[in-house]
Amino acid sequence: MIDSPFCAFSQTEVESLEHLFFHCNVTKTFWNLLSSWLIKQKIITTSLTLENVLFGVFNVIEDFLVLNHLLLLAKFYIYRCKLDIIHLSLNAFIAKIRANFQIAQNIASKNNKLDKHYKKWNKVLPCFT
Repeated sequence: MIDSPFCAFSQTEVESLEHLFFHCNVTKTFWNLLSSWLIKQKIITTSLTLENVLFGVFNVIEDFLVLNHLLLLAKFYIYRCKLDIIHLSLNAFIAKIRANFQIAQNIASKNNKLDKHYKKWNKVLPCFT
């Protein structure tokens, strides 16, 4: 519980789900950086919309799983930064992705599903080496 209804990042607007995850200038900057990173990884070629951020991306076949996984991780990252009162950072988020990848890799290894795991994450693997 906090005493202020204002956004934890910008302190200028009343915080709502839409504001926190998309309209806040701090969050917008993060999404723009993430979108550029995704384009570099050849995962996404269009900009993210409010609907994509809130509900996931369903109009793509290629990279569907990894893209939506990354969107979920990003929303959780934004929420944790808000609660912990820390700044959003693409580099810190990529470190979170790497940690999540390693956990998923261990699970896939135990379940003999490494091929499926690497197929999902193949475009971001170069960032982890």
